Amino acid sequence: RIISIFKKIKGIGFDAFEAIVSTRQPYGLAGDFFKNPKKYDEKTIIIGSVTDPYHQCEKEFLKTREFLEELKGIDVNLIITTKSSLISRDLDLIKTFPDPIISLSINTLDESFKNDMDNASSIADRLETLKKFHSEDIKTVCFISPIFPGITDVFEIINEVSDYVDYIWLENLNRRGGYKKTILEYI
Repeated sequence: RIISIFKKIKGIGFDAFEAIVSTRQPYGLAGDFFKNPKKYDEKTIIIGSVTDPYHQCEKEFLKTREFLEELKGIDVNLIITTKSSLISRDLDLIKTFPDPIISLSINTLDESFKNDMDNASSIADRLETLKKFHSEDIKTVCFISPIFPGITDVFEIINEVSDYVDYIWLENLNRRGGYKKTILEYI
């Protein structure tokens, strides 16, 4: 069974999540989230399955770090997915889990294309973050997502990261929602 820490706010878009954080209102992820922490022993908790836990506002509000502090001492299988090198800030906490896995999304090695698609950490910073965690014996994943037809060179990315990642995850391009038109025009 997989437990998502965003279960309580499922269906809320990131703008709503950011608004909750920016007003410093508790949103149920830390503090009293675990009334009986031992029931989560040997379960898998994925942080970042819905929204990036290391979005820029995390620098100020520290909610992901607070949640990791709350998880300390619980024997969980921890997986964190992000686009941000800010995850390195929490390396000390992540190392306390039995066998953590961190995943960084990379869909190009071209910084200008990355900048057209998102304003997260640079590709160079993401690659350095993967190297850093791998050197600390933490399992790393290069999540090639999304794969843009005719743009994403999957084999180039795999060749780049093969020395310092344990897993490669792939995800197709989802053409839905408000971004569909923009993405189709771009590619």
